[in-house]
Amino acid sequence: MRNIPSEVVYGKPRGDINQRCTDSISSKFIELMASEKAKCLSVKLDGKNYSIWRFHFQYFVEGKGLWDYVDGSEPQPAAIQVKEAAQRKDNNAKVISWILGSVDTSIGIPIRGLQTAKDMWEYLEKSIQDYYAGFMNMWTEYEFVIMRKITTACCLRALKDINDERKVMQFLMKLRSDYEIVRANSLNRGTLPTMDVVLWELLREETRIATQATLERKTELDSVFIAK
Repeated sequence: MRNIPSEVVYGKPRGDINQRCTDSISSKFIELMASEKAKCLSVKLDGKNYSIWRFHFQYFVEGKGLWDYVDGSEPQPAAIQVKEAAQRKDNNAKVISWILGSVDTSIGIPIRGLQTAKDMWEYLEKSIQDYYAGFMNMWTEYEFVIMRKITTACCLRALKDINDERKVMQFLMKLRSDYEIVRANSLNRGTLPTMDVVLWELLREETRIATQATLERKTELDSVFIAK
């Protein structure tokens, strides 16, 4: 197998400005993680508070004038704009450090392989935590409407037990096809698992899927190197 030339980084020539802009794995990025950590939000995404976290994070980044790097509207610099390209790379790394610094470790692990703030943001918008937070908000409103009509304690307990099972069923049935394994395993058990157990298994599967995708991308890059 041919050795990878020193001027080739992540499958593209070092002169490729676009790739250099999206490469967030660098010593400067590590320094930014340390220096920007203190600036991160007091509201930390824990999987159940996506809506409030998103609100605070968006205003925080907009206040720094860097929201374009999150929503993808920041234009890619031309190859000749070396200074602009370097600045864009630094800004991207800065926003990434804010994202990673404002989420729990379990949520940050699956997104560490993503190279742009935009990719991380889009992942979080469609992640299990986001789905869980939205589902629980709607279910809480639903339970409030149902429970307020019940006046006796025994009926409340009985209805709550029924609603707990119904909640898990509805949560499982509305999952994306990516999580069919978890859904099938949960529904085929003798006793339906609790919501906490289902959420834990989904987060584990989400991490596995993200890790597999990262390994597949690495394999594709290695194949490109070998072909060259």
